Amino acid sequence: MSSKKWISFVMVITIILFMFPSVLSAEMRDLAEEAASIEIEMSEVYKEIVEDNKNAEETDKNAAKEFVVNYSVKNGIISTSIASGQKVPAGTVLTFYVWPDEGYVFDYWLVKDEEGKVLSKVKTGTLKYEIKADIIIEAVLFEGSAVNPTVSYARKAIENLNYTWPYGKTMGEVYKEITAKVNNLKEILNLDSKRINISVVEIYGAGRIEIQISSQVEKKKEVVIIDSLK
Repeated sequence: MSSKKWISFVMVITIILFMFPSVLSAEMRDLAEEAASIEIEMSEVYKEIVEDNKNAEETDKNAAKEFVVNYSVKNGIISTSIASGQKVPAGTVLTFYVWPDEGYVFDYWLVKDEEGKVLSKVKTGTLKYEIKADIIIEAVLFEGSAVNPTVSYARKAIENLNYTWPYGKTMGEVYKEITAKVNNLKEILNLDSKRINISVVEIYGAGRIEIQISSQVEKKKEVVIIDSLK
C-alpha cells in the first residue's frame, strides 16, 4: 500500500473513532488510536520525503548551471585551464597563474561580479577560485624592478616585509623597528631619495604608523598602514 493510501486509511479510522466512539470495541479503539499515532508518523515521513525531493531537484538545477568566466591582464599573460569567456559548470575550481612582461611585477588579483563590482582582492601569486556565478578575474601588475624601482615597487617590497604590530609594544618602539627595516630596504634597493622618498610617520590620533612612499618624478604617492593591536 502506498504512503498516501495508508494515510487515507488511517484518517478514515480516526474519523470513526471520534464520531462513533460507542460503536467501537476496546480493541477497535486501541487500533484506531494506534492508527492515529501512525498517521502522525507517516505524515511526518511524507513531509520529509517531499522536502528531500525538493532539495534534490534544487541541487540538480544548480549542478546543471553553467557560468561565464572572463579574465584579463595588462602587460602580462594569465594561464588557466579554460579560455576567457568560456562557460564552466557550477562548483568548478579554477587555478589562475600570471606571467608579467619584463619590467612588470604582480601586485594582486581582483575578483569581480558580472557588473564589475569587486568581490575580493587576493595578493597571493596563484589564485584558486570556485565558480558559483558569472565572474571577471583581473591580474593587476605595476611597472618596476630591483634595478629600476618605482613607487609601487617600493610599496610592494615594504608590504612583503609582512610586519605586524607586536602585542604590548608602544608606538615609539614600533616606529624604531619599522624605521630600521625601511632604512635597510632603502639600501637594498639603492633608492635615490631625490627620485623616491620613503617616510615613516606616527599617526597618534588613529593609533597607527604610516609608511609613505612618494615620487616627484612619477607624481605618485602610496601608503602602507601598520595598525596597532588593540
